[in-house]
Amino acid sequence: MNTYLLSQVEKVVKDSIEEFSKLPWIFPAFHTSQIDVLQLQLNKLMDYYIGFFQKTGFLPKEMDLFKSSCVIERRIKDFKKPKQDEILTGFSFVIDQISDNVRNRIVPIHLQYSKASNFALLTGIAATDPCGKNIIFMLHEFVIPKMIINIIPRDLVYIHRLLEGYQTKVEPSLQEYVASFNKNYKQLQKDCKVYLEDTFYQFYMKLKMIGANRDILFTDKTLKEVAYNNRFNDYLNMYRVFSQHYKISLVDIPRFRHML
Repeated sequence: MNTYLLSQVEKVVKDSIEEFSKLPWIFPAFHTSQIDVLQLQLNKLMDYYIGFFQKTGFLPKEMDLFKSSCVIERRIKDFKKPKQDEILTGFSFVIDQISDNVRNRIVPIHLQYSKASNFALLTGIAATDPCGKNIIFMLHEFVIPKMIINIIPRDLVYIHRLLEGYQTKVEPSLQEYVASFNKNYKQLQKDCKVYLEDTFYQFYMKLKMIGANRDILFTDKTLKEVAYNNRFNDYLNMYRVFSQHYKISLVDIPRFRHML
């Protein structure tokens, strides 16, 4: 994998945690101390995305990326005192973020950092109680060995711009679209093998799948509506891409909108 693919994974996970933290049943679950329910659903979300990114080639297949998960509770007032506590030091930014009102808050957590030989991602949610006295962190840590991450040349960043502007319903053909940027089509496909580790069009379809994931996971849209919203033309086309090409069952994707 390379730095661009890793950045895409990191962005999708960050956006998903933010969407998860805004679900209408999250705070009631915290408020009624249903931590086991929250853990189960957060595990489902993380497990789905790891499987999705491995099946679609963003992450190495058959590699165990998960390291640990934990639930940690701290008193909010302790964050204002100098103590030798890694949690207080590492997550003081959360308290700063909600310092104007620390009661009944749900905060998405998303941090990336480097270790000696690994790239690490810490993600999850934090919640404060109605009195604003305590905060609970539900955290998941994932690690990827640095030795398997390739650094891509800066001169291939133009592919990102092409992806942002490409719309199959607007452009008559990919070749003509590429030519409009004064780029050679054959060279583009060679560069895509380095930058995207796939063809331009296949990676574009993966981006549509990412959008469909978000709709399926966090909205109550029907699968037909999801297909239309993400420009798959119809449900059958989306089914073929997910189920037949990448072996991802649409009906098995978790739906988190209504849980309680």
